[in-house]
Amino acid sequence: MVGKGDRDYLLTAPVIHRIIGDRCNDPPTLDVIEQRLGEVAETLKGTVIEGFSDTQPTKAWSASKKRRAAEDHTETRWHTLADRLAVVSGKAVLGSLARWSKAEFNVSFGSGTIISSMTSAEISSELRVFLERVERCAELAPGLSRLDRRRRLAGLRNACFHVYVFRNYAAVLPRNRVVVDSGA
Repeated sequence: MVGKGDRDYLLTAPVIHRIIGDRCNDPPTLDVIEQRLGEVAETLKGTVIEGFSDTQPTKAWSASKKRRAAEDHTETRWHTLADRLAVVSGKAVLGSLARWSKAEFNVSFGSGTIISSMTSAEISSELRVFLERVERCAELAPGLSRLDRRRRLAGLRNACFHVYVFRNYAAVLPRNRVVVDSGA
């Protein structure tokens, strides 16, 4: 999950389609939502290139050479919608998509709405693995007492993710799973 923000995992067209569809009479098709995600990602391409350009480690390179290298690097990651969404700001995409939904369909949503609408099958495998490790806490803190693990888990929840993700995590887990309680 290095380099990904928590909102990046919420850019799931089927979930957004379902949210809009549940709240309006004439919802957009799934293709329209995917097209809109692509359009928003395209508007952020320059920001992605600038970000990569700013992180070029070679100080001897001129600004234009860094820019060309960043453009080439971005092009290698710009083939599919999933590729594009993986490198743009999830917060910016989600905000733009929410504004579009409100303007076009009078449907408001945000991170919390998406999280509570997701099914366990719609959580990315990368995020699922991370959350299951946090839930078990054993891989992240082997050898700690149960109380220390609970304290570490509470710290991880606050430091690594927005609290609401974990509040809503139980809603997207299969019902036979138990979420570790962070209380002492």
